Amino acid sequence: MGEDGRLVRGVVVRRLLAVDQGSGSVLLLYVRVMAEAAGVTVRTVWRWLSEAREGRLEPAGRQDRFTLDDGLWAGLAEVGGNVAALHRRMTADGSSSAVGVPSLGTLYRRVQRDLRAGRVLEVARPSRNRVEASRCDRVLCR
Repeated sequence: MGEDGRLVRGVVVRRLLAVDQGSGSVLLLYVRVMAEAAGVTVRTVWRWLSEAREGRLEPAGRQDRFTLDDGLWAGLAEVGGNVAALHRRMTADGSSSAVGVPSLGTLYRRVQRDLRAGRVLEVARPSRNRVEASRCDRVLCR
């Protein structure tokens, strides 16, 4: 949820709590009006309101976000940038729900986010139709 979403949520929850404390109950009409104004569903506003009644006015932050460390990034380079192959390596023990192993979609999104941020994937690709200088030297020296 972005900064604007947090602001909208705060305004909606505080207004509904003010109505709730004043008259004793929040009517469905109030929730519908606030949901339409905020651009969210009625169910979302009810959830916000129940969380606020429990003392959580601000939305909970994201839990542990998966990040690609240097070792995984090097592993991605070893498999030629193939994210699915990296995921297969990570889940090689047979359990796809291993602790710390993200889903394939999460892995794709993380790699794309890192590439867009400027991280460089150095993949060694074999050259074709080129003669290596060391091979020429060995042939000529004989």
